[in-house]
This record gives sequence, C-alpha cells and structure tokens, in this order.
Amino acid sequence: MAREYLMAAKVIRPGALILAKMVGAARRAASELTSQLVAYLLTGELRSDLERMLVVEAGLGWLVRPARDASATSVKTSIEKPLWLRGVDAHQMDLSMLPNERRRFLPQVAPGTVADPP
Repeated sequence: MAREYLMAAKVIRPGALILAKMVGAARRAASELTSQLVAYLLTGELRSDLERMLVVEAGLGWLVRPARDASATSVKTSIEKPLWLRGVDAHQMDLSMLPNERRRFLPQVAPGTVADPP
C-alpha cells in the first residue's frame, strides 16, 4: 500500500548516496541525543570503567566474545560477564528514556574495538 501511495503521489526515491547521508545524519543526531540523555548517569568512576572496556590492552575482550562451546570454561566466562558489569554498577543505569531501538543499537557501537586477551 505504501508503494502504491508513493507511486500515485509521484514521490521520487532518493539515490543510495543521499539515503546513506540521511542515515548517517540520523545516527549522528541519535548519538548526540543519547549522550545528552545519559550524561548524568556517567560518574567519573563509571566513565573510566566503560572506557577501559574499549582499550585493547585492558584485556576485556571476553566481555564481547560469544561462547563457542558448552565447556565449563565457556559457562564460567558467561557467568562472569554479568558479574563484572554489576561490579561497575552498569545494572543501575536507567536507560528507559531512550527508545527501544536505540537501546538495542548501543551494544553494537564498538564491539569490534576490543581485542582478545593475550
């Protein structure tokens, strides 16, 4: 129905480059808004803990690496992940002011920047 409406209204679709620029601008705006909305939650200590997660040398790659098998080590690591996050009080962050789609997007922002521990 949407396609038929757009054809009847003679709406021209934007090109791929224009669409990519629009998506990029929307993501930048969403990032800025997210930063403004959660800024009060980020205490100095929490900010430093979160920054440590992004440092390659910190050895926190296990936080973003999924379990590869059902071994005891993998299970133990999976249990340690929420315990570590609770240790930095991540569970107390109220992100309810953010839209659901944005909350689902945030964990994907920088998972590739964390290297595996040596």
